[in-house]
Amino acid sequence: MGKKYDNDFKYKMIEELCNGKHTGEIEREYSVGPSTVLRWLRDFIKKGTLGENALSRNENLRIEQLREKAKKRELELRVHGTTKSENFGWLLAYDSDLQQWNKYATEWMKTVVRNKSTSHNSLTNFFKKYVIPNKITRSVQEFISIEYDTPDFYEIIYAERSSEPHSIIQAKGIVKFVDWIIEEKFSAEDDLGNKLIPAEFKNPLTKYLPDSVKSSQRNESDKNVLPYRYIKDLRNILFPPNATSFRLEICTKCRRFN
Repeated sequence: MGKKYDNDFKYKMIEELCNGKHTGEIEREYSVGPSTVLRWLRDFIKKGTLGENALSRNENLRIEQLREKAKKRELELRVHGTTKSENFGWLLAYDSDLQQWNKYATEWMKTVVRNKSTSHNSLTNFFKKYVIPNKITRSVQEFISIEYDTPDFYEIIYAERSSEPHSIIQAKGIVKFVDWIIEEKFSAEDDLGNKLIPAEFKNPLTKYLPDSVKSSQRNESDKNVLPYRYIKDLRNILFPPNATSFRLEICTKCRRFN
């Protein structure tokens, strides 16, 4: 027969889980299998107690508070969605205030053509390991504000396997997601239809990409790249199609400004 555990011990294991411990840590420390602890957690969430007949008012309050924490912890531990899904609705089950993050993540996934599963996993890690446990603001606009202080997302999500190429790919995917939000949702267009990023916004995650990624891009400017249409307009101003000599045309332009 299996070992018998009293309810006080079960509550303690649930509290350990809700305080951030993983089932593997609990197994090493208390010799209780992961499936057993998860069963206790889910039974507790479903029933509200572990079988007590009567509890005091203070005990009921403590149990109810623990149950709320257990619901959120179970959502964190669950494998959310599938690689084919473009919906992050599970975020709303965790916290309805994550509605804006859910909306933008779902929209962005629809723009991804290649490696959808990698992009989906990137965002799942971003929400499960970064946004939720680190109490990142639920306001996306506040998140991309230059005044908002963000913790190191790469260290938090990928510290244990930072040398893996796949980690770099996923991290860059998260940065692209935030870039997309800024460009599509918070930019403004000039008279030529070019998207301009207001000075009060930036991608706060870019600076946390590993040096190996940054060094591979040293030959690239850290300034915003001009849209091709804008470059083409400038080229036509400096060197019209009917010009016969680039040097002559430039000299002519220079004389006009002198």
